[in-house]
Amino acid sequence: MKHNHSETDRLMTTTAAAPGDSLMQAAFETLLVISPFIFAAIFRNTIGFPYLGPIAIVIGVVIASLLLRRRNISWRDLGFKRPDKWWRIVIAAIATWIAIGLVTNVVIFPIIQALEIAPIDLSALALIRDGGLLTFLIFVGPLAWGTAAFGEEFIARGFILNRFAGALGQNRTAWAAAVVIQGIIFGLAHSWQGPTGILTISIIGMIFGLAYLLCGRNLWVTILAHGLIDSVSIIAIYVGVPIPG
Repeated sequence: MKHNHSETDRLMTTTAAAPGDSLMQAAFETLLVISPFIFAAIFRNTIGFPYLGPIAIVIGVVIASLLLRRRNISWRDLGFKRPDKWWRIVIAAIATWIAIGLVTNVVIFPIIQALEIAPIDLSALALIRDGGLLTFLIFVGPLAWGTAAFGEEFIARGFILNRFAGALGQNRTAWAAAVVIQGIIFGLAHSWQGPTGILTISIIGMIFGLAYLLCGRNLWVTILAHGLIDSVSIIAIYVGVPIPG
């Protein structure tokens, strides 16, 4: 994506952090945003409500939005904006989807199998297959594209990545570190998939972070790629196609 110099400068200086913010402040606010995920992870089995995770995402988006409002930062400032040319966004999203598919299927999963590490635990998603057509449609529609694609991308790439990049100084090292940090947090938020799932999702989160930055910090790229990945996985689970890992 092309930007003029003023737009590029604005993008690199508009983050979820305010001047003078410390790393401790960034960590604290990130903890506030992900606290619903922590609650969902702890009480998932106790409560037994299958949509606890999506609700946690919605609450996280609300908390992040309120924190941004205190700094007069909008969703648009962090990448939720209409692109100049949609076809470029679509191509970038497909490229990101393909890149993640190659990394996971050609590198990560073969290593997991070779080392005989426990595979990703997707038992919590058995509901997709066993819950009938309505449940499948809920997962493949509003959950895959709403809470997962938009919600998780806004929180991880939009808020957390920018928050840490701003607190660390907004230079190249800061952005690189922020990509790693948000990727790890993204992986930990999927702890219900087990240790292998955490590792895999962390790496996927870092790839999303790189794609977000390379495309001028436009969230539509990762939202579309995320939605594609989740939709394909949900369809595979529903029809009984084994997912590697």
